Amino acid sequence: MCYSARVPVQRRTNALLLSDLIGALELLLSQMVHEGAPILFNLTGSGRVDEIFVTVASPWQESAVGKRTIERPDSFVFSHRTQSEALSEGEKTITAGMVLEERAVIAILLDGYRITKPLGKHMRRADFTVLTSVVSEKLAQAVSETLSSAFHKKDLLFGGFPRAAYEACLTLFPHEEDFLILEVRGEATDVLLIKH
Repeated sequence: MCYSARVPVQRRTNALLLSDLIGALELLLSQMVHEGAPILFNLTGSGRVDEIFVTVASPWQESAVGKRTIERPDSFVFSHRTQSEALSEGEKTITAGMVLEERAVIAILLDGYRITKPLGKHMRRADFTVLTSVVSEKLAQAVSETLSSAFHKKDLLFGGFPRAAYEACLTLFPHEEDFLILEVRGEATDVLLIKH
């Protein structure tokens, strides 16, 4: 990391509004352009941003962990299509006005056994643990428009804090199987319990 900045969201009313969030984002982007870009230029020879990854946390995002199962009477081979089939089941559960931020398979069991590399394996039953995060369509559009205008980028990547935290903990503590991630800030607390 070569530059980090924080800007508090200034509330104009008791309720936290989307306009308050966008105002804070615009202030943060101004700091990034005036302070962060010169630092990036000194380190890399370019102040240009190639990719933008946006994480959204509570109260702007909703996350849920669900189970998906594919079971057949005869043995079948696990493929990318098998995983896509399991993930597409969750598409039906997204509420109107919300958009999928990310969906990630965080565990796979084949015939009851946890498998980290399932491709090509034979089984009759595949169980998936899936982390799904959604954000309001208005939020995603407002954040995308604000970032696109500042960085002249159209292809933004959205992801949720829970998955980013999960991936970071797996990397930092590879031998820990069970852990709790607790993020406390402002009005919301995010809790992610991982138990294998």
